[in-house]
Amino acid sequence: MTVRDLITKSFKSSHIIGAGEELDAEEMVDALDELNGVIEQANLDKLFGYFETTLSFPTQSDKIVYTIGPASTTPDIIHVRPVEIMGGYSRRDQSDNPLFVRAKADYDQLNLKSVAAGGWVQIVYYQAAWPKATLYIWPKPSDVLTTVFLSVMAEVAVFATIDDAVSLPPGYRTWLQLKLAKRVAPGYGAQFTDKMEENLLDIETSIKANNIKPMPVSSPGLTSLAGGGGGRYDVMSDVSR
Repeated sequence: MTVRDLITKSFKSSHIIGAGEELDAEEMVDALDELNGVIEQANLDKLFGYFETTLSFPTQSDKIVYTIGPASTTPDIIHVRPVEIMGGYSRRDQSDNPLFVRAKADYDQLNLKSVAAGGWVQIVYYQAAWPKATLYIWPKPSDVLTTVFLSVMAEVAVFATIDDAVSLPPGYRTWLQLKLAKRVAPGYGAQFTDKMEENLLDIETSIKANNIKPMPVSSPGLTSLAGGGGGRYDVMSDVSR
């Protein structure tokens, strides 16, 4: 399905156009703008976040800062800009070790950021800037033998043209179709019926429920990489104090 197909189905579902009818070029451009507005609003409240996406990249020697974004922004890692990093692991010599996603305050506490060491990446700190984000890793790699794998909450990008392909997780296409119909119907004197509103609410509830993640347990500082000890973790000595 293309964006043109989705827009046409949306307008037909709200009886703005009938069978065999098509929107003219100006109406199609306006509808694309409205559709992108729906996506932008959904991204603001994280409705479109989903967790199946994995971002991976090989680390570079003596490099701790990596930018992430679309190719047009010339990033280190070409990928749809993540809204949030949920977790991940680093792989070295076919062995995987978990890594820990931390806030800026925790990352700032790490000493010896400039000292390179061979081994697994243990900690990442992520700044979700726009249009490209920034990822910080620790410790600094001394070689190119480690690959980082991150589970990310991806953001659906707006469509560039009406001929773009629509490739979305289950439920999203129907939600977009109904949401667009609700947004444009008043301008055409059409009615968004109670039944359509009920269908929209059902699919929206299902999407949001699917995207809910467990709330993390907060701690005053870094927790032990070994998973025990309690208290505040000293990453330099690998003990909790």
